Amino acid sequence: MKTKKKRPLDSSGNSRNNGVDRVRKALVILGMHRSGTSALAGLMMRLGGDGPANLLGPTANNELGHFESRPIYMLQDQVLASAGLAWDDYRPFPPSWMKSPKAHEYRSALKEVAISEFGNSALFVAKDPRTCRLVPLWVDVLDDLNIEPLFVHTHREPSEVAASLQKRNGLDPEYSKLVWLRYVLDAETGSRGQRRAFTSYDAVLNNWPAVADKISHQFGLAWPKLAASNAKDLNDIIRPDLRHNRVAASVIASHALLTNWIDEVYTIFERWASKGEDQNDHERLDVIKASFDESAAAFSGAVSPKARTLLIERDEARNERDAIRTEIEAVRAKSNERHNVIVRLKEERDGALARIAELSALRPQGNDEVQAVERQISELREGAVAQQNLIDALTAERDSLAAEVHRHTSMLAQSKAERDDVWNELSEARTALAAAEQRLADLDGEVQQRSDENAQLRAAIERRDTELAKIQTVILRYQDEAIARSVQYSEEIAVICQERDEAQRHLAALAENAAAVELDRSKISADRDAVRQMLDQAQYQLGTLGARATSAEASLMEARSTLSWRLTRPFRMIARRLPFQSKR
Repeated sequence: MKTKKKRPLDSSGNSRNNGVDRVRKALVILGMHRSGTSALAGLMMRLGGDGPANLLGPTANNELGHFESRPIYMLQDQVLASAGLAWDDYRPFPPSWMKSPKAHEYRSALKEVAISEFGNSALFVAKDPRTCRLVPLWVDVLDDLNIEPLFVHTHREPSEVAASLQKRNGLDPEYSKLVWLRYVLDAETGSRGQRRAFTSYDAVLNNWPAVADKISHQFGLAWPKLAASNAKDLNDIIRPDLRHNRVAASVIASHALLTNWIDEVYTIFERWASKGEDQNDHERLDVIKASFDESAAAFSGAVSPKARTLLIERDEARNERDAIRTEIEAVRAKSNERHNVIVRLKEERDGALARIAELSALRPQGNDEVQAVERQISELREGAVAQQNLIDALTAERDSLAAEVHRHTSMLAQSKAERDDVWNELSEARTALAAAEQRLADLDGEVQQRSDENAQLRAAIERRDTELAKIQTVILRYQDEAIARSVQYSEEIAVICQERDEAQRHLAALAENAAAVELDRSKISADRDAVRQMLDQAQYQLGTLGARATSAEASLMEARSTLSWRLTRPFRMIARRLPFQSKR
């Protein structure tokens, strides 16, 4: 099946047309069997929606009619069968079927049937409960035909549906509730993103004008035949007196897991029917559907196929038994009629024979009278023979009918024996169902635990999202600061790069100077060695001079102590004061 793009949603969860309004409209009714879909379809057709060309006629269970297409109902049964399912199956529709060649085959077939049934109608009503399981197929087909689908969901209290299906098809009530859950979940998921409205069987019965007005307002649709002059015709199609199997709303299911799922889904649909769709419920419906799909895939083999086969065989046996009983009653009535004819003819024959004997006893005197009597006797005898022949023929026919009655009685006995066998197998199936329900009960705690874990996980996710929001705020602030710093650092880096280049140039000059200094250092080292040698030599000479000075000082001290030194002192002082130039 080709993939379609979903249209954008408005605030109510319905798709928008982006300003393009397709002229042709299809009112597609989605609802479980025995949920009032026929009443809703009949109402819409009386309001002006066109019905199919080949209507499925009234039955004992739908006295006013089904208001659905026989070819579409038969085709959709074939679609389900091609996927290994039936109308009363609660297993999920195989996802792989949508990608298989069968999807293309039946998509083309449904398109042809839709054209044949509805022609060029600008507003028609398509109703078959099986459509709940095939919504994606209908969306594709109507899109190809450039027809806008307007989905109208309706539902009924699941226990009432189960009671009705038990009466009509002999289905176990608990099993029927699983089928109810499958239909409403598939219908909701398949139509999500499309234009749709929600109502209920109770709402249609209690106040159909309000339902019609709600649908008209929600879809922007004007009903062609909504008029006071048509009120009687409209009221006649809604018959609350035809509602049967009313059950208290509190009686939903005996199994805890079914109660949780069915009661929650029913509550959501009731709220949507009265207050409008709430997109906040979508997540919970998805969780329930995922859990239901998982459990159905695990246990359907132990419940659905065998039970369904046995129920079909039981229904066939009942129908065959009823047909045989009807035939036996007809044969008995015919046999009684033939017996009454035989008794009457025997009485007439006996009367004729008595008349013959009476006439023979009279022995009339005249020949004419004798001949007349003989002719009368002859006629009576011929009549008696004819009557005897008729009696023989009727007796043979009676014997044949008696044999036929005996044969049918034998067939009825055989049918009863087969019915007993079917009931025994059905009992085994119910035992398997009980085991499966026990397994579901075991899963109840696990599912509840998972629900609690999911709630905790959602709370943790919310906390994480809050923390992430805070972290993202901090990150954004840091990013802004980082960008500002990056700009500042870029400028500083540019300056540093310039300084680095200048330092590198200075370093190169220093390297050259270092080389020159190293050369000078080598020369200085050589000069230093020479200076050291000179210094050593000077130190040696200084030492010698020191010794000589010491000796001279001693001599000077000795001289100063002499008389001549003291006598020559005045002359030395005069000499010091006189100007003179020292000679080197």
